[in-house]
Amino acid sequence: MKKNLIIACLMALVAIAGNAKSGDFKDGIVNTIHTDQFMEKFVDQKTPYRPAVIDVSAEWCGWCKKMHPHLEQLAKKYSGKIDFFQLNYETDLELIRQLGVNSYPTLIFIKADGSVIIDDNGYRTFDVLDQTIQEVFYSK
Repeated sequence: MKKNLIIACLMALVAIAGNAKSGDFKDGIVNTIHTDQFMEKFVDQKTPYRPAVIDVSAEWCGWCKKMHPHLEQLAKKYSGKIDFFQLNYETDLELIRQLGVNSYPTLIFIKADGSVIIDDNGYRTFDVLDQTIQEVFYSK
């Protein structure tokens, strides 16, 4: 229940604030994003943005380390179409807690319409991640 409330609040904030711009982030890689950048990009801005995948991970997490190269490959594959970010447990714990993330790795999908999906299914292979991205962003 609490997780659904947090997700609903985040969705409302994104919808009210509008969409965020690309900023100084690069296409084709997994960009590190911190709390202030997250707020600026997904909450405070009012200009259109691309869909985004946010990898919430921890440096000590073996499954996170194992999944990261898959996300790097996907960032290249979807360059110019989907933005990829990494939010780190060690540096952004308060935001991660506010988002209701309790396990690692967790993926947050933010669609172009501002809707948010938090997926805490843990490690996935490249093919499963790619299929998930297709379902989240491209299926009707």
